[in-house]
Amino acid sequence: MAIESRPDSVDRALYPDPVSIMLGIKALSQPQIANFRDSDFGADPPARAPPGEDAAFGALQDIIDGRSPPLAWRTSVLIASNPSRLAPFAAAMTKRFLDLSRGDAFDVAGRLAQISVLAAGIEALGPAEFATVQDLLSDAAKKDGAIRDTYPLLYLRVADVGPKMYSVYRDQFLAPNATERERLPSVLAICRIGQADGELTSVIVSELEKLNSGERRDSNYQPALLVTLLKLGQEDAVRNSSRRNSPILQGWYDAVRAGHGNTDVGPNNCMPMEWPEATNIPALLAPSLKWVKERWVLGDENGPR
Repeated sequence: MAIESRPDSVDRALYPDPVSIMLGIKALSQPQIANFRDSDFGADPPARAPPGEDAAFGALQDIIDGRSPPLAWRTSVLIASNPSRLAPFAAAMTKRFLDLSRGDAFDVAGRLAQISVLAAGIEALGPAEFATVQDLLSDAAKKDGAIRDTYPLLYLRVADVGPKMYSVYRDQFLAPNATERERLPSVLAICRIGQADGELTSVIVSELEKLNSGERRDSNYQPALLVTLLKLGQEDAVRNSSRRNSPILQGWYDAVRAGHGNTDVGPNNCMPMEWPEATNIPALLAPSLKWVKERWVLGDENGPR
């Protein structure tokens, strides 16, 4: 996963890569080099305030237009928080995301940060807008595991394409060398589709039984298996799933099995107890149940439901 570690005080136009930051060497254009004066570049630029929504959408437009604007860490959050304003950008965002994801785009300044912003925007699109670009994204998701491994929330959103993506998620979950980290988004995608054959169901049940027996411990993988089996109508398989040694986990299991947090997508919106990565999750993908005041509640409610 690409992790943006540059402080907002670093001007990315002047310091475009790790080496320039580490050595303190500013990037200069040829005219600037030809007319270099110490006074022109004698001081670091002042720290930038986090952008407002208008500035964030302006940066998004710059990315789409092929420019490399400075990006604050809140840019992705701000654009993803307004799906209706994102709607007109759907096609252009997707095209630019796919262009920057190609192997020949490595020389684009700030490429990874730009891709992350574009992915966050695509993830947050409303259903109607996402439907207009889903075929392009499903083709990219079929090619390799790059989207799954680097942009797992986008990988989940592509499951909204429906049954024609089922074989991709099935094969990636059943891959002999797949790790739990790789299987987790695949099984959640299967939950969103709501389809599984006998072999796949059997393997999911087997994985859950191993975790129930204490063979392995993972506070996200096990809940992911549980919501998927519930979505597939396998209530008997999850009846004995528990974590008596953890009141928080046990409370979550009890709430999910009781039907609290169900959405049109599935139990707990087809998400585990919590998303395993510290990232902004758009409302369409977010878990329904949240741990608030020592209890599991729906969304931002202050009491149990």
